[in-house]
Amino acid sequence: MKRNRIDLEEQRILERIIAGEKELYELLVRRNNQTLYRVVKGYVSDERDVEEIMQISFVKAFEKLSTFNMKSKFSTWLIRIAINESLQFNKKNSKYRSINYSDIGYSDNTLSNPEKLFIMNESTQIFENAISQLEPIYKIVFILKEIDKMSIKDISDSLEISESNVKVRLHRAKARIKEILYIKQTAENILEFGNNRCDKMVLNVMRSLV
Repeated sequence: MKRNRIDLEEQRILERIIAGEKELYELLVRRNNQTLYRVVKGYVSDERDVEEIMQISFVKAFEKLSTFNMKSKFSTWLIRIAINESLQFNKKNSKYRSINYSDIGYSDNTLSNPEKLFIMNESTQIFENAISQLEPIYKIVFILKEIDKMSIKDISDSLEISESNVKVRLHRAKARIKEILYIKQTAENILEFGNNRCDKMVLNVMRSLV
């Protein structure tokens, strides 16, 4: 199997860590922090619990690094560990935790426009709520592909399912999200006080104040 330059770089780092240069593990932690956060956040909502599970996952991966076969990316192996830790956590705590995308960043232009920021925050909340209603097997695939931009192949390796299965779950996740958002939009349109009626009401109220 051919390896690209990035894979070779990662392999060298892993080999040096296994050989005793454990300080290099910091590179892998920093490189995978965001991905692991999103994965764990898909199962657990409390920030302290998320960070604890992330730390446990990183430590376990380090302790078992000598067993890593180098045939797949380190991130895919790490994700499997994190998912198992998250599932064990939820089983232990007997309740399911939902995802939160409040960490999504905004540009300076957006931050300087309160109205635009409000709209984006509202949109983020609506989207977050829709994702939270997905079944776990569909949610994690959606997160990895659409949020973390992982390839179908890497997701397949991470979740240990076929690429076709990844595509099916992704399709179902998208379809379900569209359905949820459509239902919400339809419900909000019921008893809607439209723009023209709103303008008329404002005009009448202001006139009555004279």
